Amino acid sequence: MTLRSARGSPIGLPAFVAGVALGAGLRAAPAAAALPEVPGAVFPLSGEATPLAEEGSAELPMTLAVNLAPLVSSTLQLRWELAGGAAWSWSLVAGGGRGRRGPDSRGWVAEAGAQLRWYLSGLFFKGLFLAAEADGLLAFGEGSRGEDALAAGPRVGFKLTGLWGLTLEAHLGAAYVRKTADGVIPGSTVVAAEVQPIAGLLVGVTW
Repeated sequence: MTLRSARGSPIGLPAFVAGVALGAGLRAAPAAAALPEVPGAVFPLSGEATPLAEEGSAELPMTLAVNLAPLVSSTLQLRWELAGGAAWSWSLVAGGGRGRRGPDSRGWVAEAGAQLRWYLSGLFFKGLFLAAEADGLLAFGEGSRGEDALAAGPRVGFKLTGLWGLTLEAHLGAAYVRKTADGVIPGSTVVAAEVQPIAGLLVGVTW
């Protein structure tokens, strides 16, 4: 059997079959080249899009950092921050050391607290944030008069994550501090309250 083209020239059967197969392959190529969409939120890091968490996974990015500001008063403060979503996180704070308890006295203190943070620009890895934090401090050891303090207030700051997860953070804020201590008279308690400025400079790692 011999087929003829529109111009009347003969076309062999093998050539006709090859032409039909080639046309079908070209029509199927775009569908085969389509890539599936990647689910889940993304965070920008160094100009790249990084998945926040794979579908079905509970793993979220976190930051472990040390606050350098309290080192001036010989105390150490650690902060562990866990992303709760694309633009918010929560943190646990713990610290202690032989800090200043008064104008002329020093002693052992322990600290614990928590923070809730919202990223106003950017996301967990990098951006301007607003936070609310509450902390408790307790003095103990020789010379302690049962001093303790509760502090709560806002923070505003900026966080930046670079190569290898190196993280820098700076923040400013204020805290309402309520202090209590045993009075000179047995069984009495002295209470004092004030508003104090807060500053922090943290260095850590994010993964």
